[in-house]
Amino acid sequence: MNIEKSITLEIGCGTCQFAPYLGLSKLYVPTDINLKYLIDASKISPGNYVLMSADSISFDDGTFDNVVVIATLHHLSEEMIILMLKEAKRILNDDGYVHIIDAILPDNKLNFIKYILFKM
Repeated sequence: MNIEKSITLEIGCGTCQFAPYLGLSKLYVPTDINLKYLIDASKISPGNYVLMSADSISFDDGTFDNVVVIATLHHLSEEMIILMLKEAKRILNDDGYVHIIDAILPDNKLNFIKYILFKM
């Protein structure tokens, strides 16, 4: 996939510290549930910031080439992770990818979804 021609959604962008890398896409859409983070990020770098929850993404089916989730999973419940993954699958086009990066390991193996995702 050619990143310069792709459309990328970031879920849980926070203050968009990874935007310089993800912003290489033709269109980069950062989202977060925290309005203050989005306001702070917009002061550093103008962009198409969207206030929304990971379990209810307000974009049409097949809109994105990439969905990126960086350092967000450990903040979510297992139920929220499942809903987020369903939403990510829905908004990806047929050749799309979900990229998950999170270095904070689950503290309990009973958190099955988190445990499995971190083992991948």
